[in-house]
Amino acid sequence: MSGLPGTGGAGAFRLPSQTQVGEAGDTPQQTRVTNPDGSITLHSPTVRDLMRHILETIAADEKDLFTKQLLSSKTRAEFTERGIDPGEAFDMLKRRRQDLRRLFSAMPVGEFTPGVLMTPVARNVFRLSAEGDPNMPWTFMDVVYEKGEYRLRWFGH
Repeated sequence: MSGLPGTGGAGAFRLPSQTQVGEAGDTPQQTRVTNPDGSITLHSPTVRDLMRHILETIAADEKDLFTKQLLSSKTRAEFTERGIDPGEAFDMLKRRRQDLRRLFSAMPVGEFTPGVLMTPVARNVFRLSAEGDPNMPWTFMDVVYEKGEYRLRWFGH
């Protein structure tokens, strides 16, 4: 019963909802907002939100949205420095959708998944490592915390 809303105690643990509590403590922040001009703004205050956005943008074929709002500025810059369009990151993940799903299945609620370690690897860069099948093509996901949002750095083994 400790996981139910409104309960507490030493062992209480609740998973975050689809929205996050705002600064006032009573206004939920929507993670996908349709602006008055029709454009979409994605908010990723948790890695879990970022993971959901990655899967949703791939499923909806929203390449520009993924590239501009979910891919970290550092990763975009590295693609550009190598003479590769950063949109290729989206195409790679789309081709490797099964590998992505395997990793995300091993960490279904992101940093809130029991057994998933989130460790710092650089300034504002964190690695989420999933225990489980050592034969998974990807066993970790690096994320960057920039401008108050989590962004994708990349995946690895």
